[in-house]
Amino acid sequence: MGSTFTHTPSVYHFFIFHIAGGHGYIKSNKQEQILRDVRIAAVWEGTTGIQALDLLGRKIMMGKLKPINEHCGKLRSKALNLMMNGSSSSVKKHAWELLKLAVQWQYCTYKIGAAAANNRDAIGVASVDYLMYSGYVTMAEHWLKMEEAAAKNINNSDSEHPKEYYQAKIQTAEFYFNNILPRTETLVTTMFTPVDTVMQMKEDHFSFDHALGAN
Repeated sequence: MGSTFTHTPSVYHFFIFHIAGGHGYIKSNKQEQILRDVRIAAVWEGTTGIQALDLLGRKIMMGKLKPINEHCGKLRSKALNLMMNGSSSSVKKHAWELLKLAVQWQYCTYKIGAAAANNRDAIGVASVDYLMYSGYVTMAEHWLKMEEAAAKNINNSDSEHPKEYYQAKIQTAEFYFNNILPRTETLVTTMFTPVDTVMQMKEDHFSFDHALGAN
């Protein structure tokens, strides 16, 4: 991934939690330091909402879509390569899913940009869901790489790890693609929530303190 997509505390936390699980909290695991760091990073770098606006509004839109075009282009190339040359039918199937998501990711970005041309609040409304979508797709890329590496080594007697280790990697990748990645479908819907449903309420209507009107 490029720097555009890695300098967000929320995405860091997402990666470590889903890759390392409980091991992300164990000091003997080098990821533990990163997990602790990202908790404070949210304070000095900004909340999820701030990071989402930074990613979509500043880095992508102000970059005239160049960052997303380059990133999705590389993602499509990787997916196509594994579709053709993957070490198992499962890798090829998951590569196809990743390819579709890379195309969808780029399309959604252009669609948000078009909506923002008429109403800039469209970026704010879409931004958090867009960040989460980006995280899920990028996580799929990482699991596809691990699945391919495991598929290559599972029947190799000279491999560093036992066969069961690689089998567990393959099964976890299957779990991710079947049980976690489909959440992107909901995020695509909520990315394009009508702006008025978010922005129409007056600021002083967010809280009604009846005690203020008491005699």
